[in-house]
Amino acid sequence: MTALVKQRLFDQGMLVEGSEYLRLEIEGEMAEFGVVQLGEEFICYENREAKPRVLSLPLKELRLYTLKRDRFYARLAADLGISGQVSSIAVGVWELGRKSTSEGRAKVLFVESGVNSSDLRLLLHTETFKTICVLHHGAISANQTVTGKVIVCGRVEVVDGRMVTD
Repeated sequence: MTALVKQRLFDQGMLVEGSEYLRLEIEGEMAEFGVVQLGEEFICYENREAKPRVLSLPLKELRLYTLKRDRFYARLAADLGISGQVSSIAVGVWELGRKSTSEGRAKVLFVESGVNSSDLRLLLHTETFKTICVLHHGAISANQTVTGKVIVCGRVEVVDGRMVTD
């Protein structure tokens, strides 16, 4: 995490307003916790039905960070050799730029987990580019088809500190 903070992909000191949900590693296992700040401590309650854990941590023991999406996606584009300006084009959908393919120039999009497949299909349908590469890391509907367009989906992974895709 320190390296990512030094690269300015994350800002330290996320403020907790109301309840935030985080994935925390506890005893080598990843679990989702709701986090509430009460005075000088964080109360973390596990998001599961059977025997949820509750943790009480002083502010200095739990460091929270905010992902700087524009910087993160610029890094992703650079790692993948994509040229152009990175920008948010819809909630959870980022344009990474352009890439030359065997089909010609393609617009490259990254779709965050949780984007509704109907919203994604509408976005792809209204897009002016004929060739679109849709990248993702989580669970999205990878079976996107739009008549008259070439749409290729690919999963992004991290290998040796760099982001890669097929």
